[in-house]
Order: sequence, then structure tokens, then C-alpha cells
Amino acid sequence: MYLIYFSGTYKDFRLPELDSLLELFGYNKEDVYSPSDYSDDSPFLLASFPSDQAVKEICSRAVLIKSVYKLWCKGSSWLELFDGLQQLPESFTHPYYAADQSWRFDIVSYNKTLTAQEQEVFRLQFEPYMPFQGPIRMREPTNIFSCVLHYKYGTDTILDLFLGTFVADGQRNTNARFDLKKRHYIGPTSTCAELASLMSNQILSRNGMLVWDCFVGTGSLLVAAAAHGAVCVGSDIDMRVLKGLKKGKQVGSIQQNFVQYGLRQPDLLRMDLSVLPLRPRPIFDGILCDPPYGLRAGARKTKTGVDANTPIDTHSANTMVYDADDVIVDMLDIAATFLCVGGRLTYLLPTFGAHGKEEVPRHPCFDLVANSEDKLTQLISRRLVTMKKVRAYEAGRKEEYKEVTRRSLKEFNLSYNDLMEMTVEANRSEKKTRPQRRERQRENAKKWEKAVK
Repeated sequence: MYLIYFSGTYKDFRLPELDSLLELFGYNKEDVYSPSDYSDDSPFLLASFPSDQAVKEICSRAVLIKSVYKLWCKGSSWLELFDGLQQLPESFTHPYYAADQSWRFDIVSYNKTLTAQEQEVFRLQFEPYMPFQGPIRMREPTNIFSCVLHYKYGTDTILDLFLGTFVADGQRNTNARFDLKKRHYIGPTSTCAELASLMSNQILSRNGMLVWDCFVGTGSLLVAAAAHGAVCVGSDIDMRVLKGLKKGKQVGSIQQNFVQYGLRQPDLLRMDLSVLPLRPRPIFDGILCDPPYGLRAGARKTKTGVDANTPIDTHSANTMVYDADDVIVDMLDIAATFLCVGGRLTYLLPTFGAHGKEEVPRHPCFDLVANSEDKLTQLISRRLVTMKKVRAYEAGRKEEYKEVTRRSLKEFNLSYNDLMEMTVEANRSEKKTRPQRRERQRENAKKWEKAVK
């Protein structure tokens, strides 16, 4: 049995990422853990990995896993923990205590910061039960023993205690390694490294896999996919963002970002998603994107019909606003066209108010894999939707497919043309309470003055 210790960010993304990585490395999630054992309120999950090697494979890609431990025993009190430790057979514990086994003992706490003195007190409690014969080694010991304490938030009450040996750390250094602040070329909508890596994991990025970002922007999603070994293709209608900045102090480009991290260069294409100049056939193993819905950056499309004009080498097509609902309808249909059967699509989806796990835009060629919510404000959420292509695309049913997606947008109240209006109205309603808040502040100030006098 193993103990997974998750990070505190993106709580709703934890299990979807774990499920995707288990599938990526060929493990059955039903054999590893039970969803009933998990709660968003706790960062801990008991899992039955087949071996330490399986744990190291998962942790080599997992962004939301802090650490994984091989569990020796657990309890809700120190007495229960030590009873479990004493019941372990000597044939299991004796090899760890041998003279040729160097060791270190860590105290790990959740919901409370322990001082060095408090940690030492806890360590000494294990001395009568764990007769180590080997030398202590702080750096690269043979075994790292860890006692994990789960505190009730804001109190000294211990809810759970776990004792085990350290197996592997997750990739929590992703944000530092691919920090946007240190990246040569970014924009206002560049996706943070942690979320980009999560999206790459959701499409099962791996060596040799062909991945496409159809709204590539500054290429932040493709950086994550390339770091996982994928061969990347990016497209955007804005030639300026594809070329990068050539003047002034902020010189940079997408290619420069890949050079910065020593990654394979992506192929970049200027394309209009509404009129793609590609032969319609399944060629991509995965598609990931952050579509522009008009909340921070609006989408554009070709203004005039490309077939109605005589091509001129020096001509640059005019563009017009791309209807937000049409963006999602076209994106799903294009993904169904160009994804291989079994390939995955993952994209970010803003939603307003409460929505169920199944309430996402639909397409007959896709099955929903995961729908993870990241609340941005009290009213607006950003969801990471992952879908798997399970049926071959039939070109003769294109309009039927699109109509299914349009109906789902209306059925689940996901019309993005209305989202901006609802957001503005919500902000207006909040502004109405500002005078009330100011009045309360005045009253509190008067009470404070009286108290001082």
C-alpha cells in the first residue's frame, strides 16, 4: 500500500491527472485506488501501485503530486500508530534496520508548520520502536523514513498519522523550471506552466506523439507538450504573434522560448480555424488549446470568402470578429476531423454559475473523459475539459455534428455570447453594495475612535 500526498492547488484536477497518467503508463486505475477513498478536503489518498517503479513512472510526470510513500502503518493517534508499527513482521522491518542501511527520518506536516524542536520531539518518540543500526545520512541515504501528520486546520488536533518510506517526488518544480516571468516571449493570455503541464498530461503527451494547438498564441501549451517529448504543431490567425516581437526591449518569439528550454522546435502555421487549408483526415494524436472566448482576448476569422477572390501574393486577408459560440462549435468539429480515433482533446472552458460534470459542449464523435473546475471568482469558473475521440468522423454529417454542439450550448446554458453580458451584470450588482460597505467602514471607524478615547 502507498500514500499519495497531493499538492494544495487545482484540487478538482487531482484524480483526472492521476487517471491519465495511469493510462499513459499502462496501469488500470481500478486496481490502484478507489474514488470513494478520496476527498477534496484531504490531500492524502491510499493507493495500491504494483511496484516502486510504477510510482516513479507516475511521479516523473505528475504535476499535482508532492510525494508518494510506501505505507508501513497509519492511525488516528500516536498510540494507534505505534501499535501498528509493532505489529509489522520482523521479516519486513529488519532489513531496513541493518547496519549497511543508511537512513534519514523526516517529519512532514499538513495544515500546520512545525518548528525544528517540535519535529525532533516527534522523531525521538520512534526511537524505542525502530532500532536502527546503520549510519544517519542527510544526503542520499539508502532509506528515507517519513512520518506524515495531518492536522485539523487552525488547531493542534491531529486527524491522521502515516508512517512509511519515501519513494518519489512529483514534478512540483514545473512552475520554477518553466516560469513565465523568466520566459523570453509571453503575452497576456499565456498559460502558466503548471496548468499547461496538466493539459499535456491530459492528452497523454509522449515521445513521438503529434500534438496540435489550434490557438497557439505565444506557445505556452506547446512548451509543456514538447517537454514531454511530443512533436508540436501550432496555428493562429494572428501573424504578429507567430512572428514575435522584433523591435524594442521586448524582443522574443515562440521559437526563442523553445531554444531557451532546449526543446524541439514546433511547426507554426498561420491558419483561420473557420476555413482551414488542410486536407480533412485524422493525423493528430492529441489536440490542446485555450480558445479565445472574448473574456480576455477575442477570436478573429477571415472577413471575406477565400474562394471569391483572386489570390494575390501581396494580399493579406482582412479579418472580422469570430462569434464566440462558433469558436467552440468549429473547434470541436475540427478536432473530430483531425484527431485519430483514440486521440484526446483538452481545452479550457469558462462557465458562469453552477454546472454539472456532464454539462459541457457535446459532439457525437467524442466521449467525455474529465471536467475539472477551477473557480476564478464566486460566479465564474474555468474548466479543463478532456474528451476522447471514440468514433470515426463522417464528412457527410458535418452539419448534423455542429447542430448537436449548438444544442448542447443552449441546453447547458453555455452560450459565450451571453457570458460577457452576465459578467458585466454581476459586476454591476456588486458595485451597488459599495456605498453600503463604505457606510460600514465609517461606522467601524467611529467605534474605533470611541474605543481609543
